[in-house]
Amino acid sequence: MLACSGKETNLTSTDNGGNDESGTPTLTLSTDSLRILIEDSDANPFIPGNSYSGIFSITNDGDGVLQLYNVDIADSGDGAIGMTEADDLSVSPSTTKEFTVVVVLEEATEVAGLIRIKSNALNYLDYRLPVTAC
Repeated sequence: MLACSGKETNLTSTDNGGNDESGTPTLTLSTDSLRILIEDSDANPFIPGNSYSGIFSITNDGDGVLQLYNVDIADSGDGAIGMTEADDLSVSPSTTKEFTVVVVLEEATEVAGLIRIKSNALNYLDYRLPVTAC
């Protein structure tokens, strides 16, 4: 059993390395599903082996620093979907980061995959963004 007395004065302060974060980050995605067109008209036909890309963005609409722990491929659609992965990015309030997703197909077929987004934003702690190429 513990007891408190007036003699307990062993309080100390600890330096937290200057990490005095305040505020709440809010992650906003530019889309809830990324669709990459590999053939959008007769004037722009599908070419086997060409790369096609789509862009999505993440905006910090909160008043605290948004920490992106991972933005990477969770499902590559049998290797057809790729991107430059990002680890440990800090996004200041009112700042937007863009990410490019690339698809390379040998046949004009539909491919589906997922982008994983892990962050400190309560609405996107561990989220999967669907990606479709068609």
